[in-house]
Amino acid sequence: MNKSAQSFVVYKGRSKAVINAQDIIYVRVNGNYLEIHTKESSYLMRKTMKEIETQLAADQFIRIHRSYIVRRSEIHTICRNSLEAKMQNNQRLRIGKKYLKSLPHFHQAESNKMS
Repeated sequence: MNKSAQSFVVYKGRSKAVINAQDIIYVRVNGNYLEIHTKESSYLMRKTMKEIETQLAADQFIRIHRSYIVRRSEIHTICRNSLEAKMQNNQRLRIGKKYLKSLPHFHQAESNKMS
């Protein structure tokens, strides 16, 4: 059993900040960094996806792609045909085929209806 982190040290430009795990919407790989996306902004962090995956609460976050970890409650619909997750903010994120099976049964949309 792993203990989830409550906050993370992140960077925005040259400034350092601390964000709460509860503010994270999703995490995306960007080269040697992770982009941490919140409702207010996005930040960079120098960690691996594996490291942050073990630090985020598994009951709140789910890996949907080798490049994405998302907050479960922020997923609006899953389009299994086009392998996309539509987020509450209308952003679309790719779903990796190997992660599709592990996704809970969110409201599923047909690919032609996700506009």
